[in-house]
Amino acid sequence: MTDHFATRFVSTVIFRFSKYGLRRVAVLGLLGTGVLVWTFLNLLLDPALATLFSLIVGGFVAACLAGRWRLQIFRMNRRARLLETRVSSSQGARGFTSWWEWPVETSTREAVEAARKGAEDREVVIGRIDNDGRVLGVFGELPGVETIDEMRFVERYRYPIDIVVIEDHVLVRKDFRGDKKGFLQEWHNLLLLQGKGNVPAVFRADERRCHLYKGFIPGQTVRDVLVNAGAEILSVQTDNDRELAGMPPGAKIEAVWARGKALIPSCLPECFLCELETQV
Repeated sequence: MTDHFATRFVSTVIFRFSKYGLRRVAVLGLLGTGVLVWTFLNLLLDPALATLFSLIVGGFVAACLAGRWRLQIFRMNRRARLLETRVSSSQGARGFTSWWEWPVETSTREAVEAARKGAEDREVVIGRIDNDGRVLGVFGELPGVETIDEMRFVERYRYPIDIVVIEDHVLVRKDFRGDKKGFLQEWHNLLLLQGKGNVPAVFRADERRCHLYKGFIPGQTVRDVLVNAGAEILSVQTDNDRELAGMPPGAKIEAVWARGKALIPSCLPECFLCELETQV
């Protein structure tokens, strides 16, 4: 079961990387095709006319691709909105971590409340999650997470993720940095899995800024368990690792995953792996 789970996990990661690689290949292919078209026209026509026709064709293709992208975004947006209405009406009030019930240290709570004074309904960032899943407390240490100082903080490679407080809710805010498609995909998929899988509930989606707000679930992750057992898989441990230096991204991911995989049998019970596979 462990080997099967490992294979599934690695396959998923490799698929994600290959997907972005294929996009780059597609762009290069379009550029190459454009050069070939210009070269062919240049043999038949005046260079100025060949360039003009190439620009017209390129503009037409670009307009078609842009229109297709906009239509796809429109459909994804509509599906997510309809699904959100359906989930909200069927589930009613969903449970989120309560700010007032969360066992935060008194000094931290007082500092947060001072920042919220007079505007309890607005969001206040109380923690920043780094690339290794650790948290930089803005007002002090937070319970249920590994808190670090600013010197040890590793900026996230892709989307910034923060812990925020809105009204009485402790939430995770994910900033997709304008990646509309990625934002809509996660928003839609989380709504689709509500009540079916162990995924955080969606609190709010800011479509203009591509910010997704979802329930904060304190506690250890699988990565935390493996790291505590001695697996050197964090960014701070692998970025300057001589053993991994020079490896292509895919090979590096597999090498780091192998470190964690070796400790899975001793750290994670079989029943947990079965449940995790079911959730995946």
